[in-house]
Amino acid sequence: MERRTKKPGANQQPKAEAMRDGRHAYLLRIAAQSDQERALVAFESVREAVHSVAEDEFLVTGEHVAALRKAGVPFEDVTESPVKHGK
Repeated sequence: MERRTKKPGANQQPKAEAMRDGRHAYLLRIAAQSDQERALVAFESVREAVHSVAEDEFLVTGEHVAALRKAGVPFEDVTESPVKHGK
């Protein structure tokens, strides 16, 4: 008999702070190695996972962005904004 288990939080709504600007994820560039190390320390306070996309780019949530701002870590938001019907 196959038993399915429900993952905790699988059907939860996204948190309000992550939805304020309509994004669920952010692609950030942190250029300096020392700033990347500081960012990793700041990310420890966030429960969600961080995904490294490239050597200096990270896919994060709104909570990660807030943690970076609180820690004073400089970053560049390189998330592509959606194109609205060619405008």
